Amino acid sequence: MISVILDCVAEGMSEEEIIKEYPSLKKGDISTALQYAASLARGETIPLKAES
Repeated sequence: MISVILDCVAEGMSEEEIIKEYPSLKKGDISTALQYAASLARGETIPLKAES
């Protein structure tokens, strides 16, 4: 799903447009995906949280 969010951001979609297109996403999900992608680009690894 992160790649889908990144593709949408790269296409210039706003957060609101992405959430409208993918209603299972919540407002903070896009920011979290961007932070995760940035950490990967820096060569860092971040463990993903399991959903409760």
